[in-house]
Amino acid sequence: MSTILIIPYRDREEHLKYFKNNAIQLLKKYIPDIKIIVAEQIPGKPFNKGKLSNACIMEYTDSKVLYIITHDIDLIPNESMIEKFYTIKPKQILRLYSAHETCFGGIMKYNKDVFFKMNGYPNDIWGWGIEDRALFYRSEIFNFNIINKENEFQSYITSLPHKTNCETYKDKKAIQSDLWRPYILKLPEVEQKKFITGNGLDDITYKVISKETLDDYEKISIDI
Repeated sequence: MSTILIIPYRDREEHLKYFKNNAIQLLKKYIPDIKIIVAEQIPGKPFNKGKLSNACIMEYTDSKVLYIITHDIDLIPNESMIEKFYTIKPKQILRLYSAHETCFGGIMKYNKDVFFKMNGYPNDIWGWGIEDRALFYRSEIFNFNIINKENEFQSYITSLPHKTNCETYKDKKAIQSDLWRPYILKLPEVEQKKFITGNGLDDITYKVISKETLDDYEKISIDI
């Protein structure tokens, strides 16, 4: 198992079914030792993609894992895309599909050591948005090399329809949004470190509610 693919998930049953029927076997064909994990956040709190992904990565990453793929469930790659791009072995970061250049959402592939050096996502971003931008700026603090492939395969991917997550941030979310901006890169190194440590993989707490091994993937239910 050199590669784990994490799908943060909540209430997207039709999307999961489509992903399973159209992508999973192709992923296994071209990356035979991949482990695909659907990480489901239990009800009761707003969705937190970053913390959910961190918890899943902590649960499944061991010394054999070399690469981590984070993957939105509503993005379905075709066979050519998987063969040409998913098999790339980045030394640092490979951006396969993102909404914009300061975003690590969509489909990303990381060298495991790089992801851990960034300390993963911040754990404190509840509700949709910001966590993917925060991770991008963490990578910029370290000046990691990003291989960009998102403009090479627009015809290789199907984006499933879903309700937009765009919103006008208010209160704490507005403060968090303003926090993760380009000014970070001009701060002294000692100040930049405050954006890395103490809020991510190094301090995450979670509880595994269940694990289920299915024919093509694993499903884990997590209380964060």
